[in-house]
Amino acid sequence: MATISIFLRIFFQNINFILPIAVFFLSIVWVGINIFLALTKEKEWHLILPAGGISGLFGFIIFLGIFSYILKGRVGIALIFTLYIFFGLYLHKKIDKIPGFTLKLTPKDLLLAVIAFLILGFTAFLAGANQYGGDVIAYWGFATSFANGNYPIYSPWQPDFLSIHHKGTYMFEGAVHALTNVNMNLIHTAYSYFVVSAGFFLLWGWTRKIIKRDFISIIPALVAYFSFGGMFIPLLERVRIYIKPEVEHVTSRLPLLLDAKNRLGGASNLPEFIYINHRAAAFAGVLLLLILMFTKFRIGEKFKPIITSALSVAIISSDEIYLPVVIFAILGWFLYEFVKVKRSKKKSLVLNFFIGTLVFFVLFFIVENAVRNSFLVPPQEEPRFQLVTSFQEMQKRMGSFRSAVLRQSDNQSYFWYLPDLRVIILISFLAVILTGNSWVLVFLIGTVGAISAFFLLEHTYYPGNNERFLHLLYHFYGIILTFSLVYLFVFKKGLLKYLSALLIFLTVLPGIIFTIIYLYPLAKRPDYPNFYGNLPPTPVLKWLRKNIPKERVFFIDGFVSSGLNHSPYTLQAIQNYGLMVPVSPAKIRVHTPDFGAEAFDLINTLNPEALNELKIKYVFITHKELTRFQSKRLTVLQNEKYFKKVYDDQEGILYEIKPLYKEEGKNIDGGISDLSDLINKDSHIYLDYPPRIDGALRAALLLILRERGKIYAEWRSGAFNYIETKIIINQPSPDTRYDYLVLGPATSPLEICNCKKATEVWKTTGLVLYRTK
Repeated sequence: MATISIFLRIFFQNINFILPIAVFFLSIVWVGINIFLALTKEKEWHLILPAGGISGLFGFIIFLGIFSYILKGRVGIALIFTLYIFFGLYLHKKIDKIPGFTLKLTPKDLLLAVIAFLILGFTAFLAGANQYGGDVIAYWGFATSFANGNYPIYSPWQPDFLSIHHKGTYMFEGAVHALTNVNMNLIHTAYSYFVVSAGFFLLWGWTRKIIKRDFISIIPALVAYFSFGGMFIPLLERVRIYIKPEVEHVTSRLPLLLDAKNRLGGASNLPEFIYINHRAAAFAGVLLLLILMFTKFRIGEKFKPIITSALSVAIISSDEIYLPVVIFAILGWFLYEFVKVKRSKKKSLVLNFFIGTLVFFVLFFIVENAVRNSFLVPPQEEPRFQLVTSFQEMQKRMGSFRSAVLRQSDNQSYFWYLPDLRVIILISFLAVILTGNSWVLVFLIGTVGAISAFFLLEHTYYPGNNERFLHLLYHFYGIILTFSLVYLFVFKKGLLKYLSALLIFLTVLPGIIFTIIYLYPLAKRPDYPNFYGNLPPTPVLKWLRKNIPKERVFFIDGFVSSGLNHSPYTLQAIQNYGLMVPVSPAKIRVHTPDFGAEAFDLINTLNPEALNELKIKYVFITHKELTRFQSKRLTVLQNEKYFKKVYDDQEGILYEIKPLYKEEGKNIDGGISDLSDLINKDSHIYLDYPPRIDGALRAALLLILRERGKIYAEWRSGAFNYIETKIIINQPSPDTRYDYLVLGPATSPLEICNCKKATEVWKTTGLVLYRTK
């Protein structure tokens, strides 16, 4: 009860922020219901409501993707939202008859309502306490800058680069931010809650429709949103010698897919789905896409390829990882329809699908998405994606399909066994054939796209990126197999019925139960910070967004000299205020707002060369950091020909940088870019590691030093999350003779080098360069 009390207290304390978001989402659902009812003949509200929610979400993403070229910023988004509401009104008038809804109070219906309430409540607690970080927080900058009029979306930390990130979800979140002015943390949480809940009830509702059972039909949805396809079988230790797993280790808990197949960038549990909500949204979109393929259309079947094409573009705008699945699912659907349709109608069917394909490509190049932008802005060095042609590499990747063995302790007489994915695929295929159900067959065909991408695609600058398809495969095959087993249990008799029940009991239900046990303490927390809706009360950020939201600004707030791992002003300026803060390398694309050499040069020297590289027009300097500059630089700051004060408060001063300073100003020593001139080419260079030097500084140094010779560094933090160039790091050894040492101020050079003498050559804040003899 204490947890519920805490949850409700925080919820109602922030009701003034939550209520506008709720009204917005209810409006989206209302339009979506009208879209779904205008398209289909569906009469069951347990399917109409979630399908309408997802239809409304992706419909609005398409509206934003089309109209934001003309209608930009907060006013533009308000107009697009109004247009979308009128679109819903238009459709509402076109619907001949809205399906009736009768509230029943039978014991069965009350129990169904209790189950639905528990699912919704548990998800709300989990979302409120979920942790965010990494890429997703960076993506909030796309949302808030979109709210400021950044469309097509350029990277806030690299404003010269068209972004190649996930778009649809963050355009939607940006629209919510534009209309509510609420903290992105709450908006992200509300969006996650919406897409997870809608997706769960959509899959449950569709399964209910097909198998005509209310309770057992929930199992595929529980697999989809709780176990994520994790199926663990208890086996006696004596059979271990016959198994060759990919991984084997001891866990401190009952087994989860996360423990068996942990992959960077993947999503193998509900907290990760809430965190990576662009994937959760796209997954719900794929479910809707598959359902629309087999739902009778009110407006005629000939329009179905057009509608599914438009939805497909919105899905890949949210998360492009589902593109191969969408392509193969539509191909499978086309083949199914082509075989089924009468010979006289085959030409018409082909024409309809051809028109749908044209619509797809038109919208593909209009609505922002990462795949399109990846074609439009290729990397300078090598292609971003390459096809794998090596059979040896494919064999190596096949190893990820192997089974996993997990134990809770070393002395157990049994272990938990996650079957080989190839076995799961084979059993799923057989189960689908036995069902004879066309919907799950097309779903199965769609997974061939994910398998193909797993084996054939290679990301040049992100090795191993194909592994995120592994989670998608476990996820999809878990749903396909569970749906098929439930179907066989309900409609078949004899051995098949009992075998299906046994497999559900032994493989499916344990994974669901284990996951709920794991999630319960994550939902039962002493605080629910994701429901706080107020924006960071930073006066200069409010002033900047109000007066110059599209200009480039830089913050010198002392994060390096203070030992922080990030710049607080920069973080909030990008995340919650949507400002253009070019902190990353000027000429090489990075994925997240990692600081480049130019940014560190600005922090240390305010040199005009760095200002020109980053095209910065405004700089905010805290009062404390002003005291760190050399006297000659302070003199320049006081000269209005070069710097003009436009805003000041108790924290610092905002300067407008005059063009004359960029033309006439002189560079001073102290910038880390100087290292390129101080270190001879083809040298052996040792680079220190955090916390002896700042992690962000170390990443920038790696980029500078990569062209000066061989870099030797410990494998620790302090590297770019993703950068479109090759940086080779060699492991240090006592036998290596280094020509140069780039160290933190407190590190002794003789402790590092195998040398007689190390001479200090150069020094700046947090960094010293030594030459060895």
